[in-house]
Amino acid sequence: MEYVERINTELKPKIDKKLDKTVLDLFAGCGGLSLGFESVGFSIIQGICI
Repeated sequence: MEYVERINTELKPKIDKKLDKTVLDLFAGCGGLSLGFESVGFSIIQGICI
């Protein structure tokens, strides 16, 4: 279990709570890019998801 705990702490995303930015994701598809931006603290507006 030590390995799993170590990986979970080292790979935890660094979320900046002071970050006040919004990303507009046009032609979002499955939303992978949006998930990446959201994981670091950006607000997301998705455009076309089809």
